[in-house]
Amino acid sequence: MKQRRLIERIIFLDSTPVVDVGLKPQLGGTVKEQMEINLKDSRMRCANTNLAAKVCVAQNDDGSKALFERMILDEERHATILRRSCIPSRRWGIRPTTMSQQL
Repeated sequence: MKQRRLIERIIFLDSTPVVDVGLKPQLGGTVKEQMEINLKDSRMRCANTNLAAKVCVAQNDDGSKALFERMILDEERHATILRRSCIPSRRWGIRPTTMSQQL
């Protein structure tokens, strides 16, 4: 959903979106490792989206800034869920089946 809104915004601004970005997923050996990888990725997306919003402010583009701000809030919620899910696995070594049920 976020990607669609971003593509629509790019087209609205009379530009052409580039969607052939080759992403290589990182896989953890355990559920705990995967959760930590996901949390790191989520934090990086928050930082990158914050930078994008700052560029929009500098360019006086309130519409794009609002889009990025919504994306930041979504990503921060996601990071909070991941962070809360990682804490018990670090403390108690929760089995993978239990971790997946928490999500």
